[in-house]
Amino acid sequence: MDIPDEDIIKTLSVNAMAHFWTIKAVLPDMIESNRGHLVSISSVLGLLGMRGVSDYCSSKFAISGLMEALQWELQEYSNIHITAVHPYLVDNQMFAGLKLRFPWLVPPLNESYVAKQTVSAVLTNRQSVVMPRIMHIVLWARSLFPVDAMLPILRFTGVDRAMMDFPNAPRNVDFMKNTTAVQ
Repeated sequence: MDIPDEDIIKTLSVNAMAHFWTIKAVLPDMIESNRGHLVSISSVLGLLGMRGVSDYCSSKFAISGLMEALQWELQEYSNIHITAVHPYLVDNQMFAGLKLRFPWLVPPLNESYVAKQTVSAVLTNRQSVVMPRIMHIVLWARSLFPVDAMLPILRFTGVDRAMMDFPNAPRNVDFMKNTTAVQ
């Protein structure tokens, strides 16, 4: 939690609050016409926490919670669909330089793969998509076992330190400044 307050606010603004403002802007028209599709790009880290990126995880958990709540709130509108997308590490500039202990075990996802899977999920009205599918096993294990039981596995794979030694962790404010207009 040695994250500067400004970085926490920026991360939450870009990753969470932007979803609220966008949904509030488009949802009334969707409700009026009983038609539309809300899509969020979250992260696997919106479903499980990771050491060293508590701000990023929190912002992605917020999106996951928002989309789940909207599933309940909008159930009476049969033609308004929601898709929450949870990709694992995406091979792009935001994560350039990240070193994984066993990158061959679960390699970073190609941006075009994530885009294709997202479009496919939207076209089939899937409520949630987790990429790659092997992450379902991780999420299942996380829900079944206490954190203390998961730690040895995380330590062995290096996941517990993946973001600790990464200077451009996903809270990278410079990256966000270059890709968003949020002030």
